[in-house]
Amino acid sequence: MITRHRVIRCLMGYIVDLSLVLNILFWLVHDQGTSHAVSQQDVAQALTHYISSLSKGVHRQIRLFVQNLGVIERVKRDNVLDEVVQLINAHRSDVAKFRRDSAQAT
Repeated sequence: MITRHRVIRCLMGYIVDLSLVLNILFWLVHDQGTSHAVSQQDVAQALTHYISSLSKGVHRQIRLFVQNLGVIERVKRDNVLDEVVQLINAHRSDVAKFRRDSAQAT
């Protein structure tokens, strides 16, 4: 049975995951210093980094947020949007760490 909690969790996860992976991908390609098309290897590296270091924490925070939503808060979509924006902003520092680690590895 699909519940509202589950729908909210899935949508939040999709938006935050996609935003952070694209952020990692952008910086990965940007930091290579040359303009080139994004390769499958670039996408795989961005996904691997996100899955291995960020996704569990992000999804845990989403689950906790949705569990703590009351009926009134669920109806107010701005609460969910605000949390999505907060999660993306909070994990941008993790993307910056990825950039530093990648630069040191090369």
